[in-house]
Amino acid sequence: MTIEMPCLTCFALYLNNDHKLDIAAKAGSPDTKLSVLLRNGNDTFHLTWSGDPVLAIPSFVVGDFNKDGKLDLAALYNTLIGFGIRRIQILLGNGDGTFRRGWNQLIGLPGFIATGDFNNDHRLDLAIFGCCISSTSHSLYILLGNGDGTFQNKQTFSLTATASSMVIRDLNHDGRGDVVLTHSQDNTISVLLNVP
Repeated sequence: MTIEMPCLTCFALYLNNDHKLDIAAKAGSPDTKLSVLLRNGNDTFHLTWSGDPVLAIPSFVVGDFNKDGKLDLAALYNTLIGFGIRRIQILLGNGDGTFRRGWNQLIGLPGFIATGDFNNDHRLDLAIFGCCISSTSHSLYILLGNGDGTFQNKQTFSLTATASSMVIRDLNHDGRGDVVLTHSQDNTISVLLNVP
């Protein structure tokens, strides 16, 4: 089984409750497809679902956003071919390795997406790093989850430095996710503690 290369993002996860690790992967240019491959019993994989290539998905994360016990995807994709305004699209898992479109919203010019619980309500939220606003002005968007696969209006926080990647972790064990950004241009990291 092959997928388009290069593969830019890849997750190993359980998608169809057969206790075998499956794969969700995003290919690189030219078509940037998001593909799901389920594991067979002999350690091979078969393609069960593939996103529409015109969506040109640049980044995605995995989580149970509607709390039904089935993993979902939250993807950023271009609304225009090439550089342009992007949209968040929730892809709700059917529990068999396939997905259906759910909630979506325009988000501006995001670079990448992460997920975590920012307000300790046991519902997954989204963090989106907005890039390319200017060389010195960037944004962090936080969207609190409603627990049903939909999200509240974005909260915007201004940042002065661009970032290369982002993860969400509860670094100080207060039940609220914190943001860690890496900066490849100067080999540093930034920690943004979540203050209520």
